[in-house]
Amino acid sequence: MTPRFEEDLEGAAEEGSPPWMTSFCDLVVLMLCFFVLLLSFAKTDPATFRSALGSVRQALGGQEQAQSSEPASAPSAQIGHTEGERVGGASSRNELAERATLARFRQYLDERGLGAQVELSASSRGIVLRARDRVLFESADASLKADGVALLDAVRGLCQELRGRLTIEGHSDDRPIESALFPSNWELSVARASAVLRYLVAAGVDPALVHVAGYADTHPVASNATEEGRAQNRRVELVFDYDQVATP
Repeated sequence: MTPRFEEDLEGAAEEGSPPWMTSFCDLVVLMLCFFVLLLSFAKTDPATFRSALGSVRQALGGQEQAQSSEPASAPSAQIGHTEGERVGGASSRNELAERATLARFRQYLDERGLGAQVELSASSRGIVLRARDRVLFESADASLKADGVALLDAVRGLCQELRGRLTIEGHSDDRPIESALFPSNWELSVARASAVLRYLVAAGVDPALVHVAGYADTHPVASNATEEGRAQNRRVELVFDYDQVATP
C-alpha cells in the first residue's frame, strides 16, 4: 500500500460519523416511539384501550386471563342496581312509616275528642300538629286556656310514645299589637310558644328534646285580607321531627 493511498483512507475515516452517533440515533428513535405511544394512549378511550390490551394478552398467551377479565364490569352494575333498590326501599319504608304515624296521631286525638281542634299534616320539617285559633289562647293573650290543657296533655302522651324532637312554633296575623306585655307580634308569638313549652316540661316532657320559635306574621298559611284568613294565621304549631317519627 502506497503512502498516498493510506493518506486517502485516513481522510475518509476522519470525514465519516463518529462511532457513538449510531447509538445516539437509536436512543432518539426509541424515545420518539415512546412519546408517540404515550400520545396515542392519552387520546384512546377506555373501551378501545381494553380491546387493545386484550389483543396484546392473547398474543402473549394470556387468553384465559383476558377472557376472565371481560365480565369484571358486570358486578359493579349489579351493585349499583342493588343500591338503587335499597334507596327506593328506604324511601318507601319512610313513606309508609309517615302514613302510619299520621294515622296514629289522628286515632290518638279522635279517641280523646280533640280531632276537631287540630290539623295534621306531613312536611319536610316533620309531622305538623296545628292548633286552631283560640284553642290554646285568647286573642292577644299568652295565658293557656283551661280547655287547651287537654290538647297539651295529648301532646305530652305523643312525646312520651314517640320520643322524638319537638319544635313549638308561635304564629300571629299581621295586625299590629302594642301593649305593656307585648310590644309587637314577635313577643306575643314567642310568649305563646314558651307557655306551651313550660306546660309540657312541667308535665314530664324531656326539655332537651323540645325547643321553641316565634315567627310573628312572617309565615302565614292564609291571606290576612279576611278575618277567616287571619284566624288561620293565629296558631301554634307543634312539629315532631321527621327522622324520629318516620323510623318504624
